[in-house]
Amino acid sequence: MLRKPTLDDVPAVLEFLSDPVAMEFIAEPTSDEAAARAAIERWLARWDADGLGFFAIERREDGVMVGRIGLLVWDTRDWTTSTFAESGEHGQLELGWSLARRFWGNGYATEAARAARNWAYAHGVDSLVSLIHPANERSVSVARKLGAVPGETIEVGGKPAVVWQHL
Repeated sequence: MLRKPTLDDVPAVLEFLSDPVAMEFIAEPTSDEAAARAAIERWLARWDADGLGFFAIERREDGVMVGRIGLLVWDTRDWTTSTFAESGEHGQLELGWSLARRFWGNGYATEAARAARNWAYAHGVDSLVSLIHPANERSVSVARKLGAVPGETIEVGGKPAVVWQHL
């Protein structure tokens, strides 16, 4: 199930934010509860600014949050996160995901990404990419399962990222 995140999700978000393996290709891990709360607040602010953002991925059978999936606006002039209002014609929407490691290998990322992508297209989005570090084999596998195709390699935060175009 996909739903908007809430501040009640802090412990679940902290699980993947604090895991150096889960965060290897995304950001520096943090075990700070305030950082998890701030991440959720940023996600909600993006919903307010753009009418879209990250969803919490909730396991149907027990309601456990396994990770996050959703949409993030990038300004392609410098590949920094942005809003539609700030990036204007240079805005590019990314479909991104991150799960707690104990939930890897269950197909949750692919299922949630497919649902989020379908939601985006149903809400008028016409172009989606996923920015994936070339060594992130798990995310590359998800992108391939979704039918995305690799394009150019850019730099995001000092690291390479392949721009995978969703068709």
